[in-house]
Amino acid sequence: MRKPLIITLLIGGFISLYIFYPIAQLHFSKNTFTNLVRECEKSKKDLQSLDIIGEKESIETRVNLFMNAKANELSCFDLELLENELLAKRVSQEKINYLKLKSIAGDPKLIENMDSENQ
Repeated sequence: MRKPLIITLLIGGFISLYIFYPIAQLHFSKNTFTNLVRECEKSKKDLQSLDIIGEKESIETRVNLFMNAKANELSCFDLELLENELLAKRVSQEKINYLKLKSIAGDPKLIENMDSENQ
């Protein structure tokens, strides 16, 4: 009598683990993902602003700004790695894209920058 109950519970446990595992993985890495999206967008903005700063500053200042912007660009690579990791853990691309948009929407400065880029 207990054997079918145990087997049913085990099968139900495996099915629920299969269903809820991607949701749990997305929830556990949500803060890291959000921070990486913001840092990546800011680094893209910094790289674009180098053209504006360019000729007004000394060579040393331009080199320092460029190196700083390139170092900040590493967050984009970390973001891409985390994205691939989430995809490998069966999180859907739509949920990842939604979380990206939600992260950008949480920072008004990033929205202003994206609006100015599109004009």
